[in-house]
Amino acid sequence: MSFRTSMFMADSEFSPPQWFIDKWQAELMFSGHCICSRAERKRTMWLEVARDIQRSQAEGSAKYEPSTTMVLVHECGDISRLLIAADTMELNQASSWQVTHISQLLHLCGQVPQASWLKQALAYLSRRLKKV
Repeated sequence: MSFRTSMFMADSEFSPPQWFIDKWQAELMFSGHCICSRAERKRTMWLEVARDIQRSQAEGSAKYEPSTTMVLVHECGDISRLLIAADTMELNQASSWQVTHISQLLHLCGQVPQASWLKQALAYLSRRLKKV
């Protein structure tokens, strides 16, 4: 059994090939170079997505940077970063958090009145950071 996890990739130049989009369109949302999960899924599924990204890089059917970064947000609150290159994958786990910009988070909450879900998420994050 594995954790339920959300995934996103937004900082890469990965442009997936059509077979990748066809295979994963029910699970992923595609917008420009941003790819993210439609819902939480088991972490093992995201590793299969990563293998398909790696496959598309190896066969040259995708435009990509030398490595693509996938961020995994787990149900327990942990965050992992998966670096995907054509021949390797490296999983990095956040080991500690440092409180840095709570006042900026609170200010941002006040600046985004139309996005109530974002305000709630930022308020939750600022409360969690204060506890650390």
